[in-house]
Amino acid sequence: MVTLGLSPVVISLAMVLGVFLARWSLPALLRGTAAIGADVRQAPHLIVWAVLAGCLWAVATRSPSSPSGDIGLSIAFPLWNANSLLGILWGAVFFNELTGPAGGAASACSVAPR
Repeated sequence: MVTLGLSPVVISLAMVLGVFLARWSLPALLRGTAAIGADVRQAPHLIVWAVLAGCLWAVATRSPSSPSGDIGLSIAFPLWNANSLLGILWGAVFFNELTGPAGGAASACSVAPR
């Protein structure tokens, strides 16, 4: 997309739009729109937090792409991907997300909810 001459802001907007559509269209196809409406009616206060999280995600997605032209992709790309590693570390340390059912370390297959 960069070779087409699109600005990083447009690329980030396309990414956000893609995630938004995937988040709402896939569940609607699988469970129907009534299930999504029931989810929203069950916890309407979470919509505000979801929008705020999306805004933070968009800023975090856009921020590393700005200086990549100045420092080069060989340095910027590992730094850009360090965001994911920091997120995993944050979740493991502060929210115990990677612990198994008995309190031990979870395997890669047992992390997903059942």
